[in-house]
Amino acid sequence: MTLKAIIGIGSSHPRGAELVQRAALFLDTQKHVHVAACSSVYKNAAKNMPFAVSYVNAAVAVETTLPPDALWLCLHKAEAKLGRLRWPMPYIVNRTLDLDVLWYSGQPQRSMFLTIPHPHLKARPFALRPLREVATKLHWTHTQAISIR
Repeated sequence: MTLKAIIGIGSSHPRGAELVQRAALFLDTQKHVHVAACSSVYKNAAKNMPFAVSYVNAAVAVETTLPPDALWLCLHKAEAKLGRLRWPMPYIVNRTLDLDVLWYSGQPQRSMFLTIPHPHLKARPFALRPLREVATKLHWTHTQAISIR
């Protein structure tokens, strides 16, 4: 069964916009994942991070047959392929690339690895703006695409 998901993509790398685009292209090459729509790339100031440069953020809507945890692993594969190092780096650092499952077919999910919708999504306009744009491109109603109000 094919399900829909929205993936948030962010980067604080100097070539962040390029990395965001490369991440979307990489995801579309993965078995069981098809990128159905991409948002614009938005530039945002880093908050509460004194050494951070600005971030770029976008979102992609995907159609997938992967369950949430397998999709999450696919995102980690994309991050690693495009140069993200995870450990032993501190949690709040500049990020080469960050991919998050923001929404998964309107079904809240909780596992050992992830929580969907993303637990901080409501407080992150830098993630909500591209999410809403990509949902609108697909003509998903807000109740179908975003049940987080």
